[in-house]
Amino acid sequence: MIPKKRQIYNFFDDGKCSPSRLYKAYVKKVIPFNRADIHLKIHLINSALNCSWIWNGDTDYFIGCYIPKYDNHLIWFARTKYGTWFSMDIQSNWQGGLLDVNRDIQFSF
Repeated sequence: MIPKKRQIYNFFDDGKCSPSRLYKAYVKKVIPFNRADIHLKIHLINSALNCSWIWNGDTDYFIGCYIPKYDNHLIWFARTKYGTWFSMDIQSNWQGGLLDVNRDIQFSF
């Protein structure tokens, strides 16, 4: 599923799906790959080279989210080789995390 602009999804820091790693991600930008800035494309290729178990260097969209209490920058997501969405460490090297677009991850509190 492609995230929708102005929607809120769960974000799990470092891809660890636990309540202590849970943040709310507000989708600000949904950019088709062919309209994306060259810097996003280059970053995806570099991410795939460094983390080949997550990305294969291809995505249909880039998703920009604001995640309060996590980072002051937009967090950029690309589709993983498994079809999910994982963020790329663009502004710093600790921004990686999973965007739960399908709302599959549930907790019983």
